[in-house]
Amino acid sequence: MNYLRFSLSLRSHIRGSPRFLIRHNSVAQKQLAEKVKFIGRPLQSVMVGNTKIPLNKAQSFEVEQNKLIEKHELSLFKKPGTLYEVIDKVESFMNSNYFTMRDMLHYLKDSKTDLTLLSDRQMSIIFKISGELNIKNCSKVRDSFTDKFFSLFQEKNVKFGIMGLNSYFETKLYNGNPISVTKFYELLSKYEVEPNIETFEILAENCAKNSDAKGVLDIIKIMKEVDLPATTKIFAALVEALVASDNVEKARNFILGFEKKKNAINMQTIRISFMKGLASSNKFEAFLKEMEEFNRIYISTEIPNFVLLFEPLILFAKSSNNIEHVKKIISIFATVDSELLNKFKNDVGRFYTRCLDFIYDGNILMAKFLFNILPQKYKSETDELIVKTFLEKIAQENDVQKIEREADLLREYNIIENPLLLSFSQFNKTNHKKFIELFQIFKNSKEYQLFKDRYYIIKADLFCLNAQLKVENCKENQIEIIKKMLSLANVTKEENNRRKINNVIFYLISNFMQKNIDLLEKLLKDSTKNNFKVVAVKIINNLFYAKNFEKLKKVVDIVRKNNVTIPINRKILSDINTILNNVSSSPIEISICCSILSCCFNIKTNYFSKNNTLDIVTNVLKNAHLSDASVLSMINQWADEGTILLTKSEVDDISNQLTSIGLISRIPYLEKILQKSNTVLRWLGTNDIMKLESELMFLQTLPKRENKSDISVFLRTIIVSKHLQQPQKNFEAIIEHLEKIFETNDKNLISRVEDVPTKAMRILVRENQSKFADNLWNIKNIIIDTDAALIYAFNLYLRNEIDKMDCVFDEIKSQVNTLNDKTLVLMSEYLSNATLKQMDDFSNLLQKNFHIDSKGINAFHITKLKKNFKNLLNEDKLNDAFDTAKQILSISSSTFGQIELMCKAIQTSNSKVFKDVINWVKDNNDPYAAYIDASIALLENGKHEVAKKTLENVPHIMISQRKLGFIINREVALGNVDVLKFVLNFVCDKDWSSDEMVNSILSAILNIYESQNLLSEITKFKETLDKMNFPFSVKANLMFQKYF
Repeated sequence: MNYLRFSLSLRSHIRGSPRFLIRHNSVAQKQLAEKVKFIGRPLQSVMVGNTKIPLNKAQSFEVEQNKLIEKHELSLFKKPGTLYEVIDKVESFMNSNYFTMRDMLHYLKDSKTDLTLLSDRQMSIIFKISGELNIKNCSKVRDSFTDKFFSLFQEKNVKFGIMGLNSYFETKLYNGNPISVTKFYELLSKYEVEPNIETFEILAENCAKNSDAKGVLDIIKIMKEVDLPATTKIFAALVEALVASDNVEKARNFILGFEKKKNAINMQTIRISFMKGLASSNKFEAFLKEMEEFNRIYISTEIPNFVLLFEPLILFAKSSNNIEHVKKIISIFATVDSELLNKFKNDVGRFYTRCLDFIYDGNILMAKFLFNILPQKYKSETDELIVKTFLEKIAQENDVQKIEREADLLREYNIIENPLLLSFSQFNKTNHKKFIELFQIFKNSKEYQLFKDRYYIIKADLFCLNAQLKVENCKENQIEIIKKMLSLANVTKEENNRRKINNVIFYLISNFMQKNIDLLEKLLKDSTKNNFKVVAVKIINNLFYAKNFEKLKKVVDIVRKNNVTIPINRKILSDINTILNNVSSSPIEISICCSILSCCFNIKTNYFSKNNTLDIVTNVLKNAHLSDASVLSMINQWADEGTILLTKSEVDDISNQLTSIGLISRIPYLEKILQKSNTVLRWLGTNDIMKLESELMFLQTLPKRENKSDISVFLRTIIVSKHLQQPQKNFEAIIEHLEKIFETNDKNLISRVEDVPTKAMRILVRENQSKFADNLWNIKNIIIDTDAALIYAFNLYLRNEIDKMDCVFDEIKSQVNTLNDKTLVLMSEYLSNATLKQMDDFSNLLQKNFHIDSKGINAFHITKLKKNFKNLLNEDKLNDAFDTAKQILSISSSTFGQIELMCKAIQTSNSKVFKDVINWVKDNNDPYAAYIDASIALLENGKHEVAKKTLENVPHIMISQRKLGFIINREVALGNVDVLKFVLNFVCDKDWSSDEMVNSILSAILNIYESQNLLSEITKFKETLDKMNFPFSVKANLMFQKYF
């Protein structure tokens, strides 16, 4: 402000001095007139720009002038070739767009353009191109160009005039990113520019935007000091600032004062400023009333006045953000035909750009309502922009509820018909994570119900489920997801799309199952057999062509185990035929191909599968190049698997063919796969218990046969055994069947289920099924092993049913008087949940009722202590576990758990316990045993180098055959091939080692690989040993020949 005072007081002194430039100009004009008079002849032509127009004809000047005007107008519609043409075009149309700003920036950057030649007015226009003249772009885009223009002017040392600086300050203010007043004063000072009235108007507008009425009054005061009159814009800014700062009455008084000066003050501008103040301070009622009054006075008489309300409306929409209030205000605008606004293109364009700011700020709903005022062409232009902005907004939004609310609003107000459908579709190929997130929101919305049976929705649902399947670790949850995928198979009604969907479903499931073979059996239990077949066939096809025989064997075993017949395509059957008839085929290939044939052959299978399988079997039998042993092994496998069964006529036909080619010796093989009519075999081969139960009900309706056993009871023996094998056991059915079986007192029938009551009792007590345990014990003539009876007695003891327990003891005593240690160990293994006190009390009861030697009592306690030892280890209580191991030693006189203790000590970095255990083993066994056990613990925890040094530092260390057997059994149980390989390398070159020791280690390694179906690892292991020149014994060579 002080700068303004100083500069304007300076100007006021200059006002009194003569105007040199004006005087000089008048002198120059006088001299020119005298010169023309001296020449004494009229002008024959005149130069307009670079064009010389002759004046020798009466109408020639007018014609040529029209031509020039037309030429100039045409040039305005062409792409500008220079910076000045851009300015010319802007001045002609008084508007700009993105391309105008881009062209201007291009020419400003051009090194050929001399920016110092620009006039102050031209610089002013350049800034306005990115400000009030722009009718197409949002403020963010405009402001970026404003900054670029200003930076280029500063880089090229262009001297600003007052018009240029005013325009820069005003443009920044218009774009909503004003520079500070201090910086503006610095620019005025830097370029030694004197402010003018327009400067004060812009500063006043800036104060009004900040509701700073005092700032506006200060500006008016300064203007009076420097003898400058306050303009309508200044007073309008004062009114706006007063209203915005809640001084409404004061503002009204000012307006009443202005009413007396109507000739000097534009009252429309004052009224608009009053409304702007109300709008920016969110005074809805007052603002609405003022808008209606303005509409009545001004708009009803003159349409151009309508566009004056755009600015207040925008300000209110920003401050209020209340859709209903804005709708109410917009209803005023409905009185004007929006198509009439086409005549006011620039005003409408500026309003359009302000509406765009709402879109880019994410307030799409507000923007859409504001756009309703505009002509139709503007509305259509914004649709794509609204969609684009909505997608950008949700791409950055992680709050599900916010996305749902935004979509609901867009749908409710009919801005986007199906926003969620649109949104997740856009992210299908660009952002899979966002796509899945949005699809889940879509599934929970109303939109999903309208489109859920559409092909692309089902496919998207499958994609999301597949993504969930890949990250899910829980097997049960994985099966649930797969079931959901399968449920989508028949959602769509269109046949072609249904086929496509099914292909996608089974492709995704089979690919996943191929990597998770263990889920295949769960799929059979939780889905239809047909679904299982399709998935199994796809997996078998993939694994067969990939020659992944290890996994293929697992899949085929699951299919056979569950007695599922699968269809195999012609190509695979042809390849199987080639493999089985090839002399050089490996045993594993032959075995798997035989199993695949067993899976696809069934008496009830279709003609194609059955005949093709029969042809392959016939070809194998007729192949003279195959040895009899090889053919017999295949026939034996088919016989064991029990599905390839030939009829008598088929066997006779093959026998005739074998006779004709002289292979009579193979005819007896056919007897193994000849179909025999045996009801018992059918029952034994049926896994569907409900089917057997139905058949049992039918058999019970048949009349009893004299002097013959009841066939229905025989079937019960099969059913009850199958019940016991089920994961979810039906104890009620088991007890019912056992009652019927033991009721017959038929020794042959009872012998078939003699182990069932014992197994059932163990399970019932373990699962705390006391009621069923009582019912089982009370079955007449029931036979239960002593250990299971003792378990039941202990269950009664825990239930405090002592009388029943005594009866059980009496029943046991009627059979045996002495309880040996084996019986007690078996019993104690089923009492893991009992406390030590309960065990001690029950032990005393046993000693009172039975003869038990000390060895038996110790065995009873050792089992409990061993279980306690494992629990303590799992809880990382090493010291307590160590004390328990010492207790076991005191009873059994042999160390226990030393390797487990040392392993846990290594895992928890407890070196003290590790050393204490070594010393403990040394004291009770021998130093060799201590260091061997320590080495095994180190090996099991991957510390091979430390284990090697430990063994090498003990001179003359030896491993006995017994100790080696213990190590082998332990590592086979754990599946630790690497430990056994280390032990093999350590043992094989020692003087004290034997072929038997080496062979036992080799056999253990091979058995682990075979059990894990890692046959390829056996090949690698053999190759490694060959490179080491490993001394194979004859027995060792035979072991490996089995696999090659």
